[in-house]
Amino acid sequence: MIDNGHTIQVNANGESTVQRGGATFSLVQFHFHMPSEHTIDGKAYAAELHAVHKSADGHFLVVGLLFTNGAENQPLAPLFATTVDSRATIDLSALVSAKPRFLHYAGSLTTPPCTEGVEWYLIDPQTSPATMSDSQLAKLSKAVRGDNHRPAQLLGERHVVTVTP
Repeated sequence: MIDNGHTIQVNANGESTVQRGGATFSLVQFHFHMPSEHTIDGKAYAAELHAVHKSADGHFLVVGLLFTNGAENQPLAPLFATTVDSRATIDLSALVSAKPRFLHYAGSLTTPPCTEGVEWYLIDPQTSPATMSDSQLAKLSKAVRGDNHRPAQLLGERHVVTVTP
């Protein structure tokens, strides 16, 4: 876990991959934004996790997860018990229900240089609701130094489609 200057980033060192269109995308890192960068029906969420995956040919696929204030998030508990530059084992799959639904669109990375051509898969909070406790959100806010989100962008020519694996 490192402080990259605008968020807390957890670098992956395991074998976590996503298959999409015949390509394999390996998890590179995940990080957080507060409040969420995505909105649903105009509603922002308390926090958002971005799991950034990259293919061998350099293309990105990002899985986003939205968090509301509520119960303590047990899968992320080890993260909140550590300090920057330490190690923790986090099972990201434990954050998602057995039958998630995704909102998919083609977009860009949300931090400079905002690289285009990114495949986004936002986990629908109706099928995989995620919460963090007041304590966890306070620790995260302190770690990311408050608001570190890019405002929601207009859809423009992008189309959001629902995907159920």
